[in-house]
Amino acid sequence: MTDSNKNRYKLLLSLILAISMSFNLSKADADEIRLTIPSFKDGSHKYYYSLLVSALKSAGHTPIISLSEEMPQIRVTYELKHNRISLYWLLKTEQRDEVFTPVNVGLTNGLIGQRILLIPRGKQSEFNGVKSLSDFRALQKVGAFGSNWYDIKVWQANRLKYQVVPGDWHRIYKMLDHDNRSLDYFSRGVMEISAEIKLHSELQIEENLLLIYERDFVFYLSPTAQKYHQILFKALSQAKKSNLMVEIQRDYWRRDIQQLQLDSRTIIKLKRP
Repeated sequence: MTDSNKNRYKLLLSLILAISMSFNLSKADADEIRLTIPSFKDGSHKYYYSLLVSALKSAGHTPIISLSEEMPQIRVTYELKHNRISLYWLLKTEQRDEVFTPVNVGLTNGLIGQRILLIPRGKQSEFNGVKSLSDFRALQKVGAFGSNWYDIKVWQANRLKYQVVPGDWHRIYKMLDHDNRSLDYFSRGVMEISAEIKLHSELQIEENLLLIYERDFVFYLSPTAQKYHQILFKALSQAKKSNLMVEIQRDYWRRDIQQLQLDSRTIIKLKRP
């Protein structure tokens, strides 16, 4: 081989190595998914954290997920809008779809739409005997909700009384505890209520009723996290199809949901708006 041919060969080899390294680096960059999600002292973020990590790993990506400081929900949506967190789980609504980018894969298999009531201690007898939506409506009890919650529209559609508590919705627990007669109950998802009652033992879980409407949480993305939309959609869709999502739900919620004895409760189906 002449010197000229040797030089051409070395140049060609260098080009091949450079292209290969560039491809590998680009692939590594694409596989690395960096997200920041909110954290909460009641641990309600842990399931969603685990779901993200497991789904992305299963799809062949490398998730790098950071937890933000704890913050009230009203601030979470502000932080999401301004890219200080990457995504948040919320009930899917048309209004939210207009503001944020939804990843249209239900995250709880409808569990968030199965609602049980938190009530003041000693008030169980006031809810006994309810067998239908008409019975529940006739109680004239007032439910409490945070601002802009989807539940407000559901309660309106079913002609149920409610009151909106502005600002930090966590104030509702204390308002119920203080026997505030303008509020009678706080409806919570079956996967939320057991953890919440541990933090608010001054209240009690209503024993007989299960209110159901068809709706689920989805992840909403910040503007800068929109680039991950297709990756997250495919990863979460596969997690649902493979039953990975169900397995993670069992890890986090099975024992608590079993203790709620859903099969023995009176089901009240609520129509959606």
